[in-house]
Amino acid sequence: MAKFFNPFKTFFLVQFEKSELPFPEMANWMGQFNEIAVGLVLISFVVFPDKWHSKLRLPVFYIANSVLAFILLVSVYVHMHPAVPAEVLPMAIKPPVLSIVMLLMVAGNMYLFRNQEKRT
Repeated sequence: MAKFFNPFKTFFLVQFEKSELPFPEMANWMGQFNEIAVGLVLISFVVFPDKWHSKLRLPVFYIANSVLAFILLVSVYVHMHPAVPAEVLPMAIKPPVLSIVMLLMVAGNMYLFRNQEKRT
């Protein structure tokens, strides 16, 4: 939610503009919306695990994680882009350490979920 307020709002818009992503203003809003939506979906799997219909459970889980992986890949690209200054990045560091750690967590999440579904 911090991305909706300054200085973070400006930081993320600068990231999109400097990284030469298409439609920076729209990408900024879509990124924020997708992060919130995916977060709510994944939280609902933890809070209400039995409320998901069995036919929707697997596809929704994998779509949410795939969207999150895409968001994180864009984050890696933005961090690595030479025109994006470190001052506008989270934690003001250029290497995409957090994004890569989160990508590994997404992969682990999908792997563990798949193994759990096989056992049930």
